[in-house]
Amino acid sequence: MTESNDISTLIEQPDGQPKRNRLALWFVFAVAAILGALIFWPANSTQKFTNDPSGILSSEFQNAAGETSTLNDFEGKPIVLNFFASWCGPCRAELPEFEEVHQATKDDITFVGVSHDTSSQTWRSFIESTPVTFPTVYQPDQQIFDKLEGVPAMPSTVFIAADGTIAYVFKGAMDKEKLQELIDIHLMEGT
Repeated sequence: MTESNDISTLIEQPDGQPKRNRLALWFVFAVAAILGALIFWPANSTQKFTNDPSGILSSEFQNAAGETSTLNDFEGKPIVLNFFASWCGPCRAELPEFEEVHQATKDDITFVGVSHDTSSQTWRSFIESTPVTFPTVYQPDQQIFDKLEGVPAMPSTVFIAADGTIAYVFKGAMDKEKLQELIDIHLMEGT
């Protein structure tokens, strides 16, 4: 037997042949799985934005009355913009928490929910079954969500300052304590 520093030559199959291809294949699968988890995992993560280069504030959507509106219609107060969907378990879990914070801050902060559902009927049916009193909207082409680069997670929450700049983006679900903390930091400081 000859000595070798290559570990793959030391691992043999029952027929005596090295497992080089099998080890390389397992390595590729392991790396792909790790990268996939890092890219698509909707864990609690954050990203800062310093302005609104994408123009999400003027993107049109349908409100509950069936009228066309934009986020510019909510100007004057900071906005907590929450992306949710009926099929998203973490979204369903956090909506009552958002409602509680909305009730406590509605004089100072505007809450708006943006449905990421596939139809307006699904959105309306879901909202009718939740205790949410803040306005929710539906946008068939998902323009607002798509324009926010780097926001693939559901749910996601965007904190928009009173001057219209995007102050902060939080990816993932949060409880009422975390929501209030982020409002205090990103929307209430200096007011």
